[in-house]
Order: sequence, then structure tokens, then C-alpha cells
Amino acid sequence: MTELDWDIHKNHVRAHRRKQMGKIYYLMSDGIKKTRAFFRSFSSKKEHRYIMRFSAGPNILDVGCGEGHILAGLPESMVPYGIEPSPGMHQRADQVLRARGGFCVHNISHLGLAELPDDIRFDLVLMRSFLEHDVMAEETLRTCLSKLAPNGKVLIKVPNFNCWNSKLRGSNWPGIRNPDHVNYFTPQTLSRFVLKCGYSRCHIPAVWRLPTSDNLWALAFR
Repeated sequence: MTELDWDIHKNHVRAHRRKQMGKIYYLMSDGIKKTRAFFRSFSSKKEHRYIMRFSAGPNILDVGCGEGHILAGLPESMVPYGIEPSPGMHQRADQVLRARGGFCVHNISHLGLAELPDDIRFDLVLMRSFLEHDVMAEETLRTCLSKLAPNGKVLIKVPNFNCWNSKLRGSNWPGIRNPDHVNYFTPQTLSRFVLKCGYSRCHIPAVWRLPTSDNLWALAFR
């Protein structure tokens, strides 16, 4: 075997090892996610718990609400509102929310926020898996600020670019999705961004930014 042949052989061996290690990693990762989902199935949705814990009043707005499934699961004492750009999803969400005393606006984020009546102020706004997609994220957060009640808050969930999974998998990390993910956040950059948009405080406790989690939660205060 020539030196060149030996180098080619070693490269093939390394590539095979990387592939095998990748399979083991994906199996472990999938197993952890399935285990988490199994245990979560016995409890209420995290979004519901956070909304009920942090909202100081009944008016709840979900930006990018889809068909309104999260809002539909809230207690009857809460009035759900939504913003959804997809025509089909908006129509279904509007039916669900109007039955609860609210409605859904058909528009993109910041324009939908601007359409909301001035006499409605929101006690909590949910932006779940949304800001990473928003090309007008700063304008969205600033417009949202003007729609909050005096004690209003914005509950944010985005992929955590600072997690171990991101560092291990690099460009193969699921949080990197081109072209639909246009914003990437770490706990530090998300906090700075929220304050830049005019909020008084950004609360990200340690359990909301664990390096073992692909996701990051934050609470922005008016």
C-alpha cells in the first residue's frame, strides 16, 4: 500500500467512525426527547402553566397562534386573542377564539399588532417559536410594548444558540434552518435585544436557559 493509499484508507476510517458516532448521538438525542415528551404527557402544557403564573389579567395574545390550540386550552376566565398570517389557520383560529370572547387578526406580526383595537390591552403576549422567523423582530417587539397593560409581559420561546447541542452539531443543529430562521439568540443576546426594544427588564432564570435544552425562554416586562 502506497503512502497515498494509506492516507485515503485512514480518511475513510475516520469518516466511518464519525458516521457511527453520529448515529449513536442521534439515537441518544431522540431517546431523551421521547422520554421528555412521555413525562410531559402527564402534566399540563408548559405554555399554559407559564401563562397562568405570569399573567396579571385575563387578556392573552398569541402572536403566530396557528389554529389556536394553545389558547383553546386556557381556563375559561381568560380571553384569548391571536395573530396568524396563514389564511387557513387564521380562519380556524378565529372561530375558536370568538367562541371564547376573543378573535384572531389575519396579518403578519407587527402589522397585526397595529390592527388591534386601542381599547384592548394585553396582560400577557405569547411569542412561542416565533421571533427566530421574524424579519421585523425589533419592530414587532416595540409595537407589542405599546399594546401591553401596565403590568403586561411578553413570554418568549426561541432556539438556544448557546446550548450544548448547537456546539456539538454545528451547522447540523436543528435550530439552524435556512431560510426560515433569520434570527439566532443566546440568553445574553436575547436579553440585550429585549432591553433595546424598550422593555424595562428581561427575566431568564437558570432553568429557562439550561445548556442541555435546545430552547430558551424569557419574560419581558413592560
